[in-house]
Amino acid sequence: MTLAPHLASGQEAEDLALTTLTAGGLRLMARNYRCPQGELDLVMTEGETLVMVKVRFRRERGFGDAAASVNTRKQ
Repeated sequence: MTLAPHLASGQEAEDLALTTLTAGGLRLMARNYRCPQGELDLVMTEGETLVMVKVRFRRERGFGDAAASVNTRKQ
């Protein structure tokens, strides 16, 4: 199945984040974990610390950076 272009870009960003974080020593526990409150892109551990990762990708800066896209509901 071929992903829509915007979903493919998001998947590539997630793949890059996962590669970068595992290279830094984090260990993947789950990917695209869904629960009633929403979805966590990556659930990882760093030693005994649980790390929840939300990957944000912006093709154009005109809409703000990725951090600006995380509103109160997404937090």
